[in-house]
Amino acid sequence: FGEHQGKNAACAIAAISCLPEKNKIGINEMLAGLAKTRIPARLEVVSKKPLVVMDAAHNPQAIGILAKSLPLFERKRLVLVFGSMADKDIGGMLAVLGPLADGIVVTQPRVNRAAIAGDVERIAEKYCKKVKVIADVRESFEYAKQWAGADGMVLITGSIYMISELR
Repeated sequence: FGEHQGKNAACAIAAISCLPEKNKIGINEMLAGLAKTRIPARLEVVSKKPLVVMDAAHNPQAIGILAKSLPLFERKRLVLVFGSMADKDIGGMLAVLGPLADGIVVTQPRVNRAAIAGDVERIAEKYCKKVKVIADVRESFEYAKQWAGADGMVLITGSIYMISELR
C-alpha cells in the first residue's frame, strides 16, 4: 500500500533478475510472493470504523512518505496519535503531519528514551490547533477513536515502541 511500496517491489524484482540462471525465480512465483507480502506497521489498516492505520514512521523522511500516502484513505477527519523518542526530530515530523491533522493526541511510550508528552505538546501546538495530551498510550488511542468518529481516521505514528505497546 503506498507509492513507495511499488518502488520497493520494483527493486526486489530487479534484484531477482540479477540472480544466476540456476537460482532464478519465475514471474508467477514473484507475483505470488508480492501478493502475499505484508509489512506490519507500515500503512497497516487495523480497523475500518473508525479507520485506524498504524505506521512506524519515526523520522521526517518516513513521515513525508506517510503524508504522501494519506490521500489513499477516505475520511472526514484525521486524528493523530503521536509519541516519539526524545532523540528524534519531533519538530520535523510534526511540521509535516501536524497541518494535515484535525487533531493530535500526544502520548508517551513506556520507554526510558521516550519524549515527555508535555514537551511534545508544545511542539505539536505550533502545527495543529487542537492538541490533547494523554500520556498513557492505550488511553490516548481510545480517546482518538472517539474524537475521529466512525467516519474519521486515526493515524498512529512517530514511534515503533508506541505501536508495539498498542499491539
